[in-house]
Amino acid sequence: MAITGFLDHDGHDLVLTRSVLAPRSLIWDHLTRSDLLATWFGTSPVIRRRAGSWSR
Repeated sequence: MAITGFLDHDGHDLVLTRSVLAPRSLIWDHLTRSDLLATWFGTSPVIRRRAGSWSR
């Protein structure tokens, strides 16, 4: 995972981008299901990558 950031054009907002090496469908699930979205903010068990596959 890589996180990058920059200040927007007026310098008031920090824009962060997170790159994650995971299947597109898994990322979509994490953005559309609140129980999975919580893992992005550390409020739920972490998703672990094991031997080339993703598991919960």
